Amino acid sequence: MGSVNHPRLYHPASMNLVKDVFREVWGIVKGQDVLVIEDVSGNLKVTIIRKLIELVSEGVTDKDILKAQALDELRLN
Repeated sequence: MGSVNHPRLYHPASMNLVKDVFREVWGIVKGQDVLVIEDVSGNLKVTIIRKLIELVSEGVTDKDILKAQALDELRLN
């Protein structure tokens, strides 16, 4: 029997963590003069969310670490 590639399913608590940390990180990003406040294409948001999901899927659950590494991804910390 062949294998089927299923999308990863994440626990609701993990997704709530991602949402909470995203809000904090996005608030910091919006405050940066060097960045476009209105990210029309959503590239910055996607980058942040992908990084947070990657970290959470690796077992990182500390909000401060998640925030720092997401900002580091954008070179903002």
